[in-house]
Amino acid sequence: MYHNPHNLVNYLRAISNKIVINLNNLCDIKFIWRYELVELMFLGVIMAVGG
Repeated sequence: MYHNPHNLVNYLRAISNKIVINLNNLCDIKFIWRYELVELMFLGVIMAVGG
């Protein structure tokens, strides 16, 4: 399939970059979701105490 080893290296590099980007996006989503959850809990506590 690959006659040129350089192409294989580029292909593997592209795949690993994609995986890294996907992992970073996943971590961002988790972080944002956790932050939103904390914010909602905080608002809930304020409403429970103040209301």
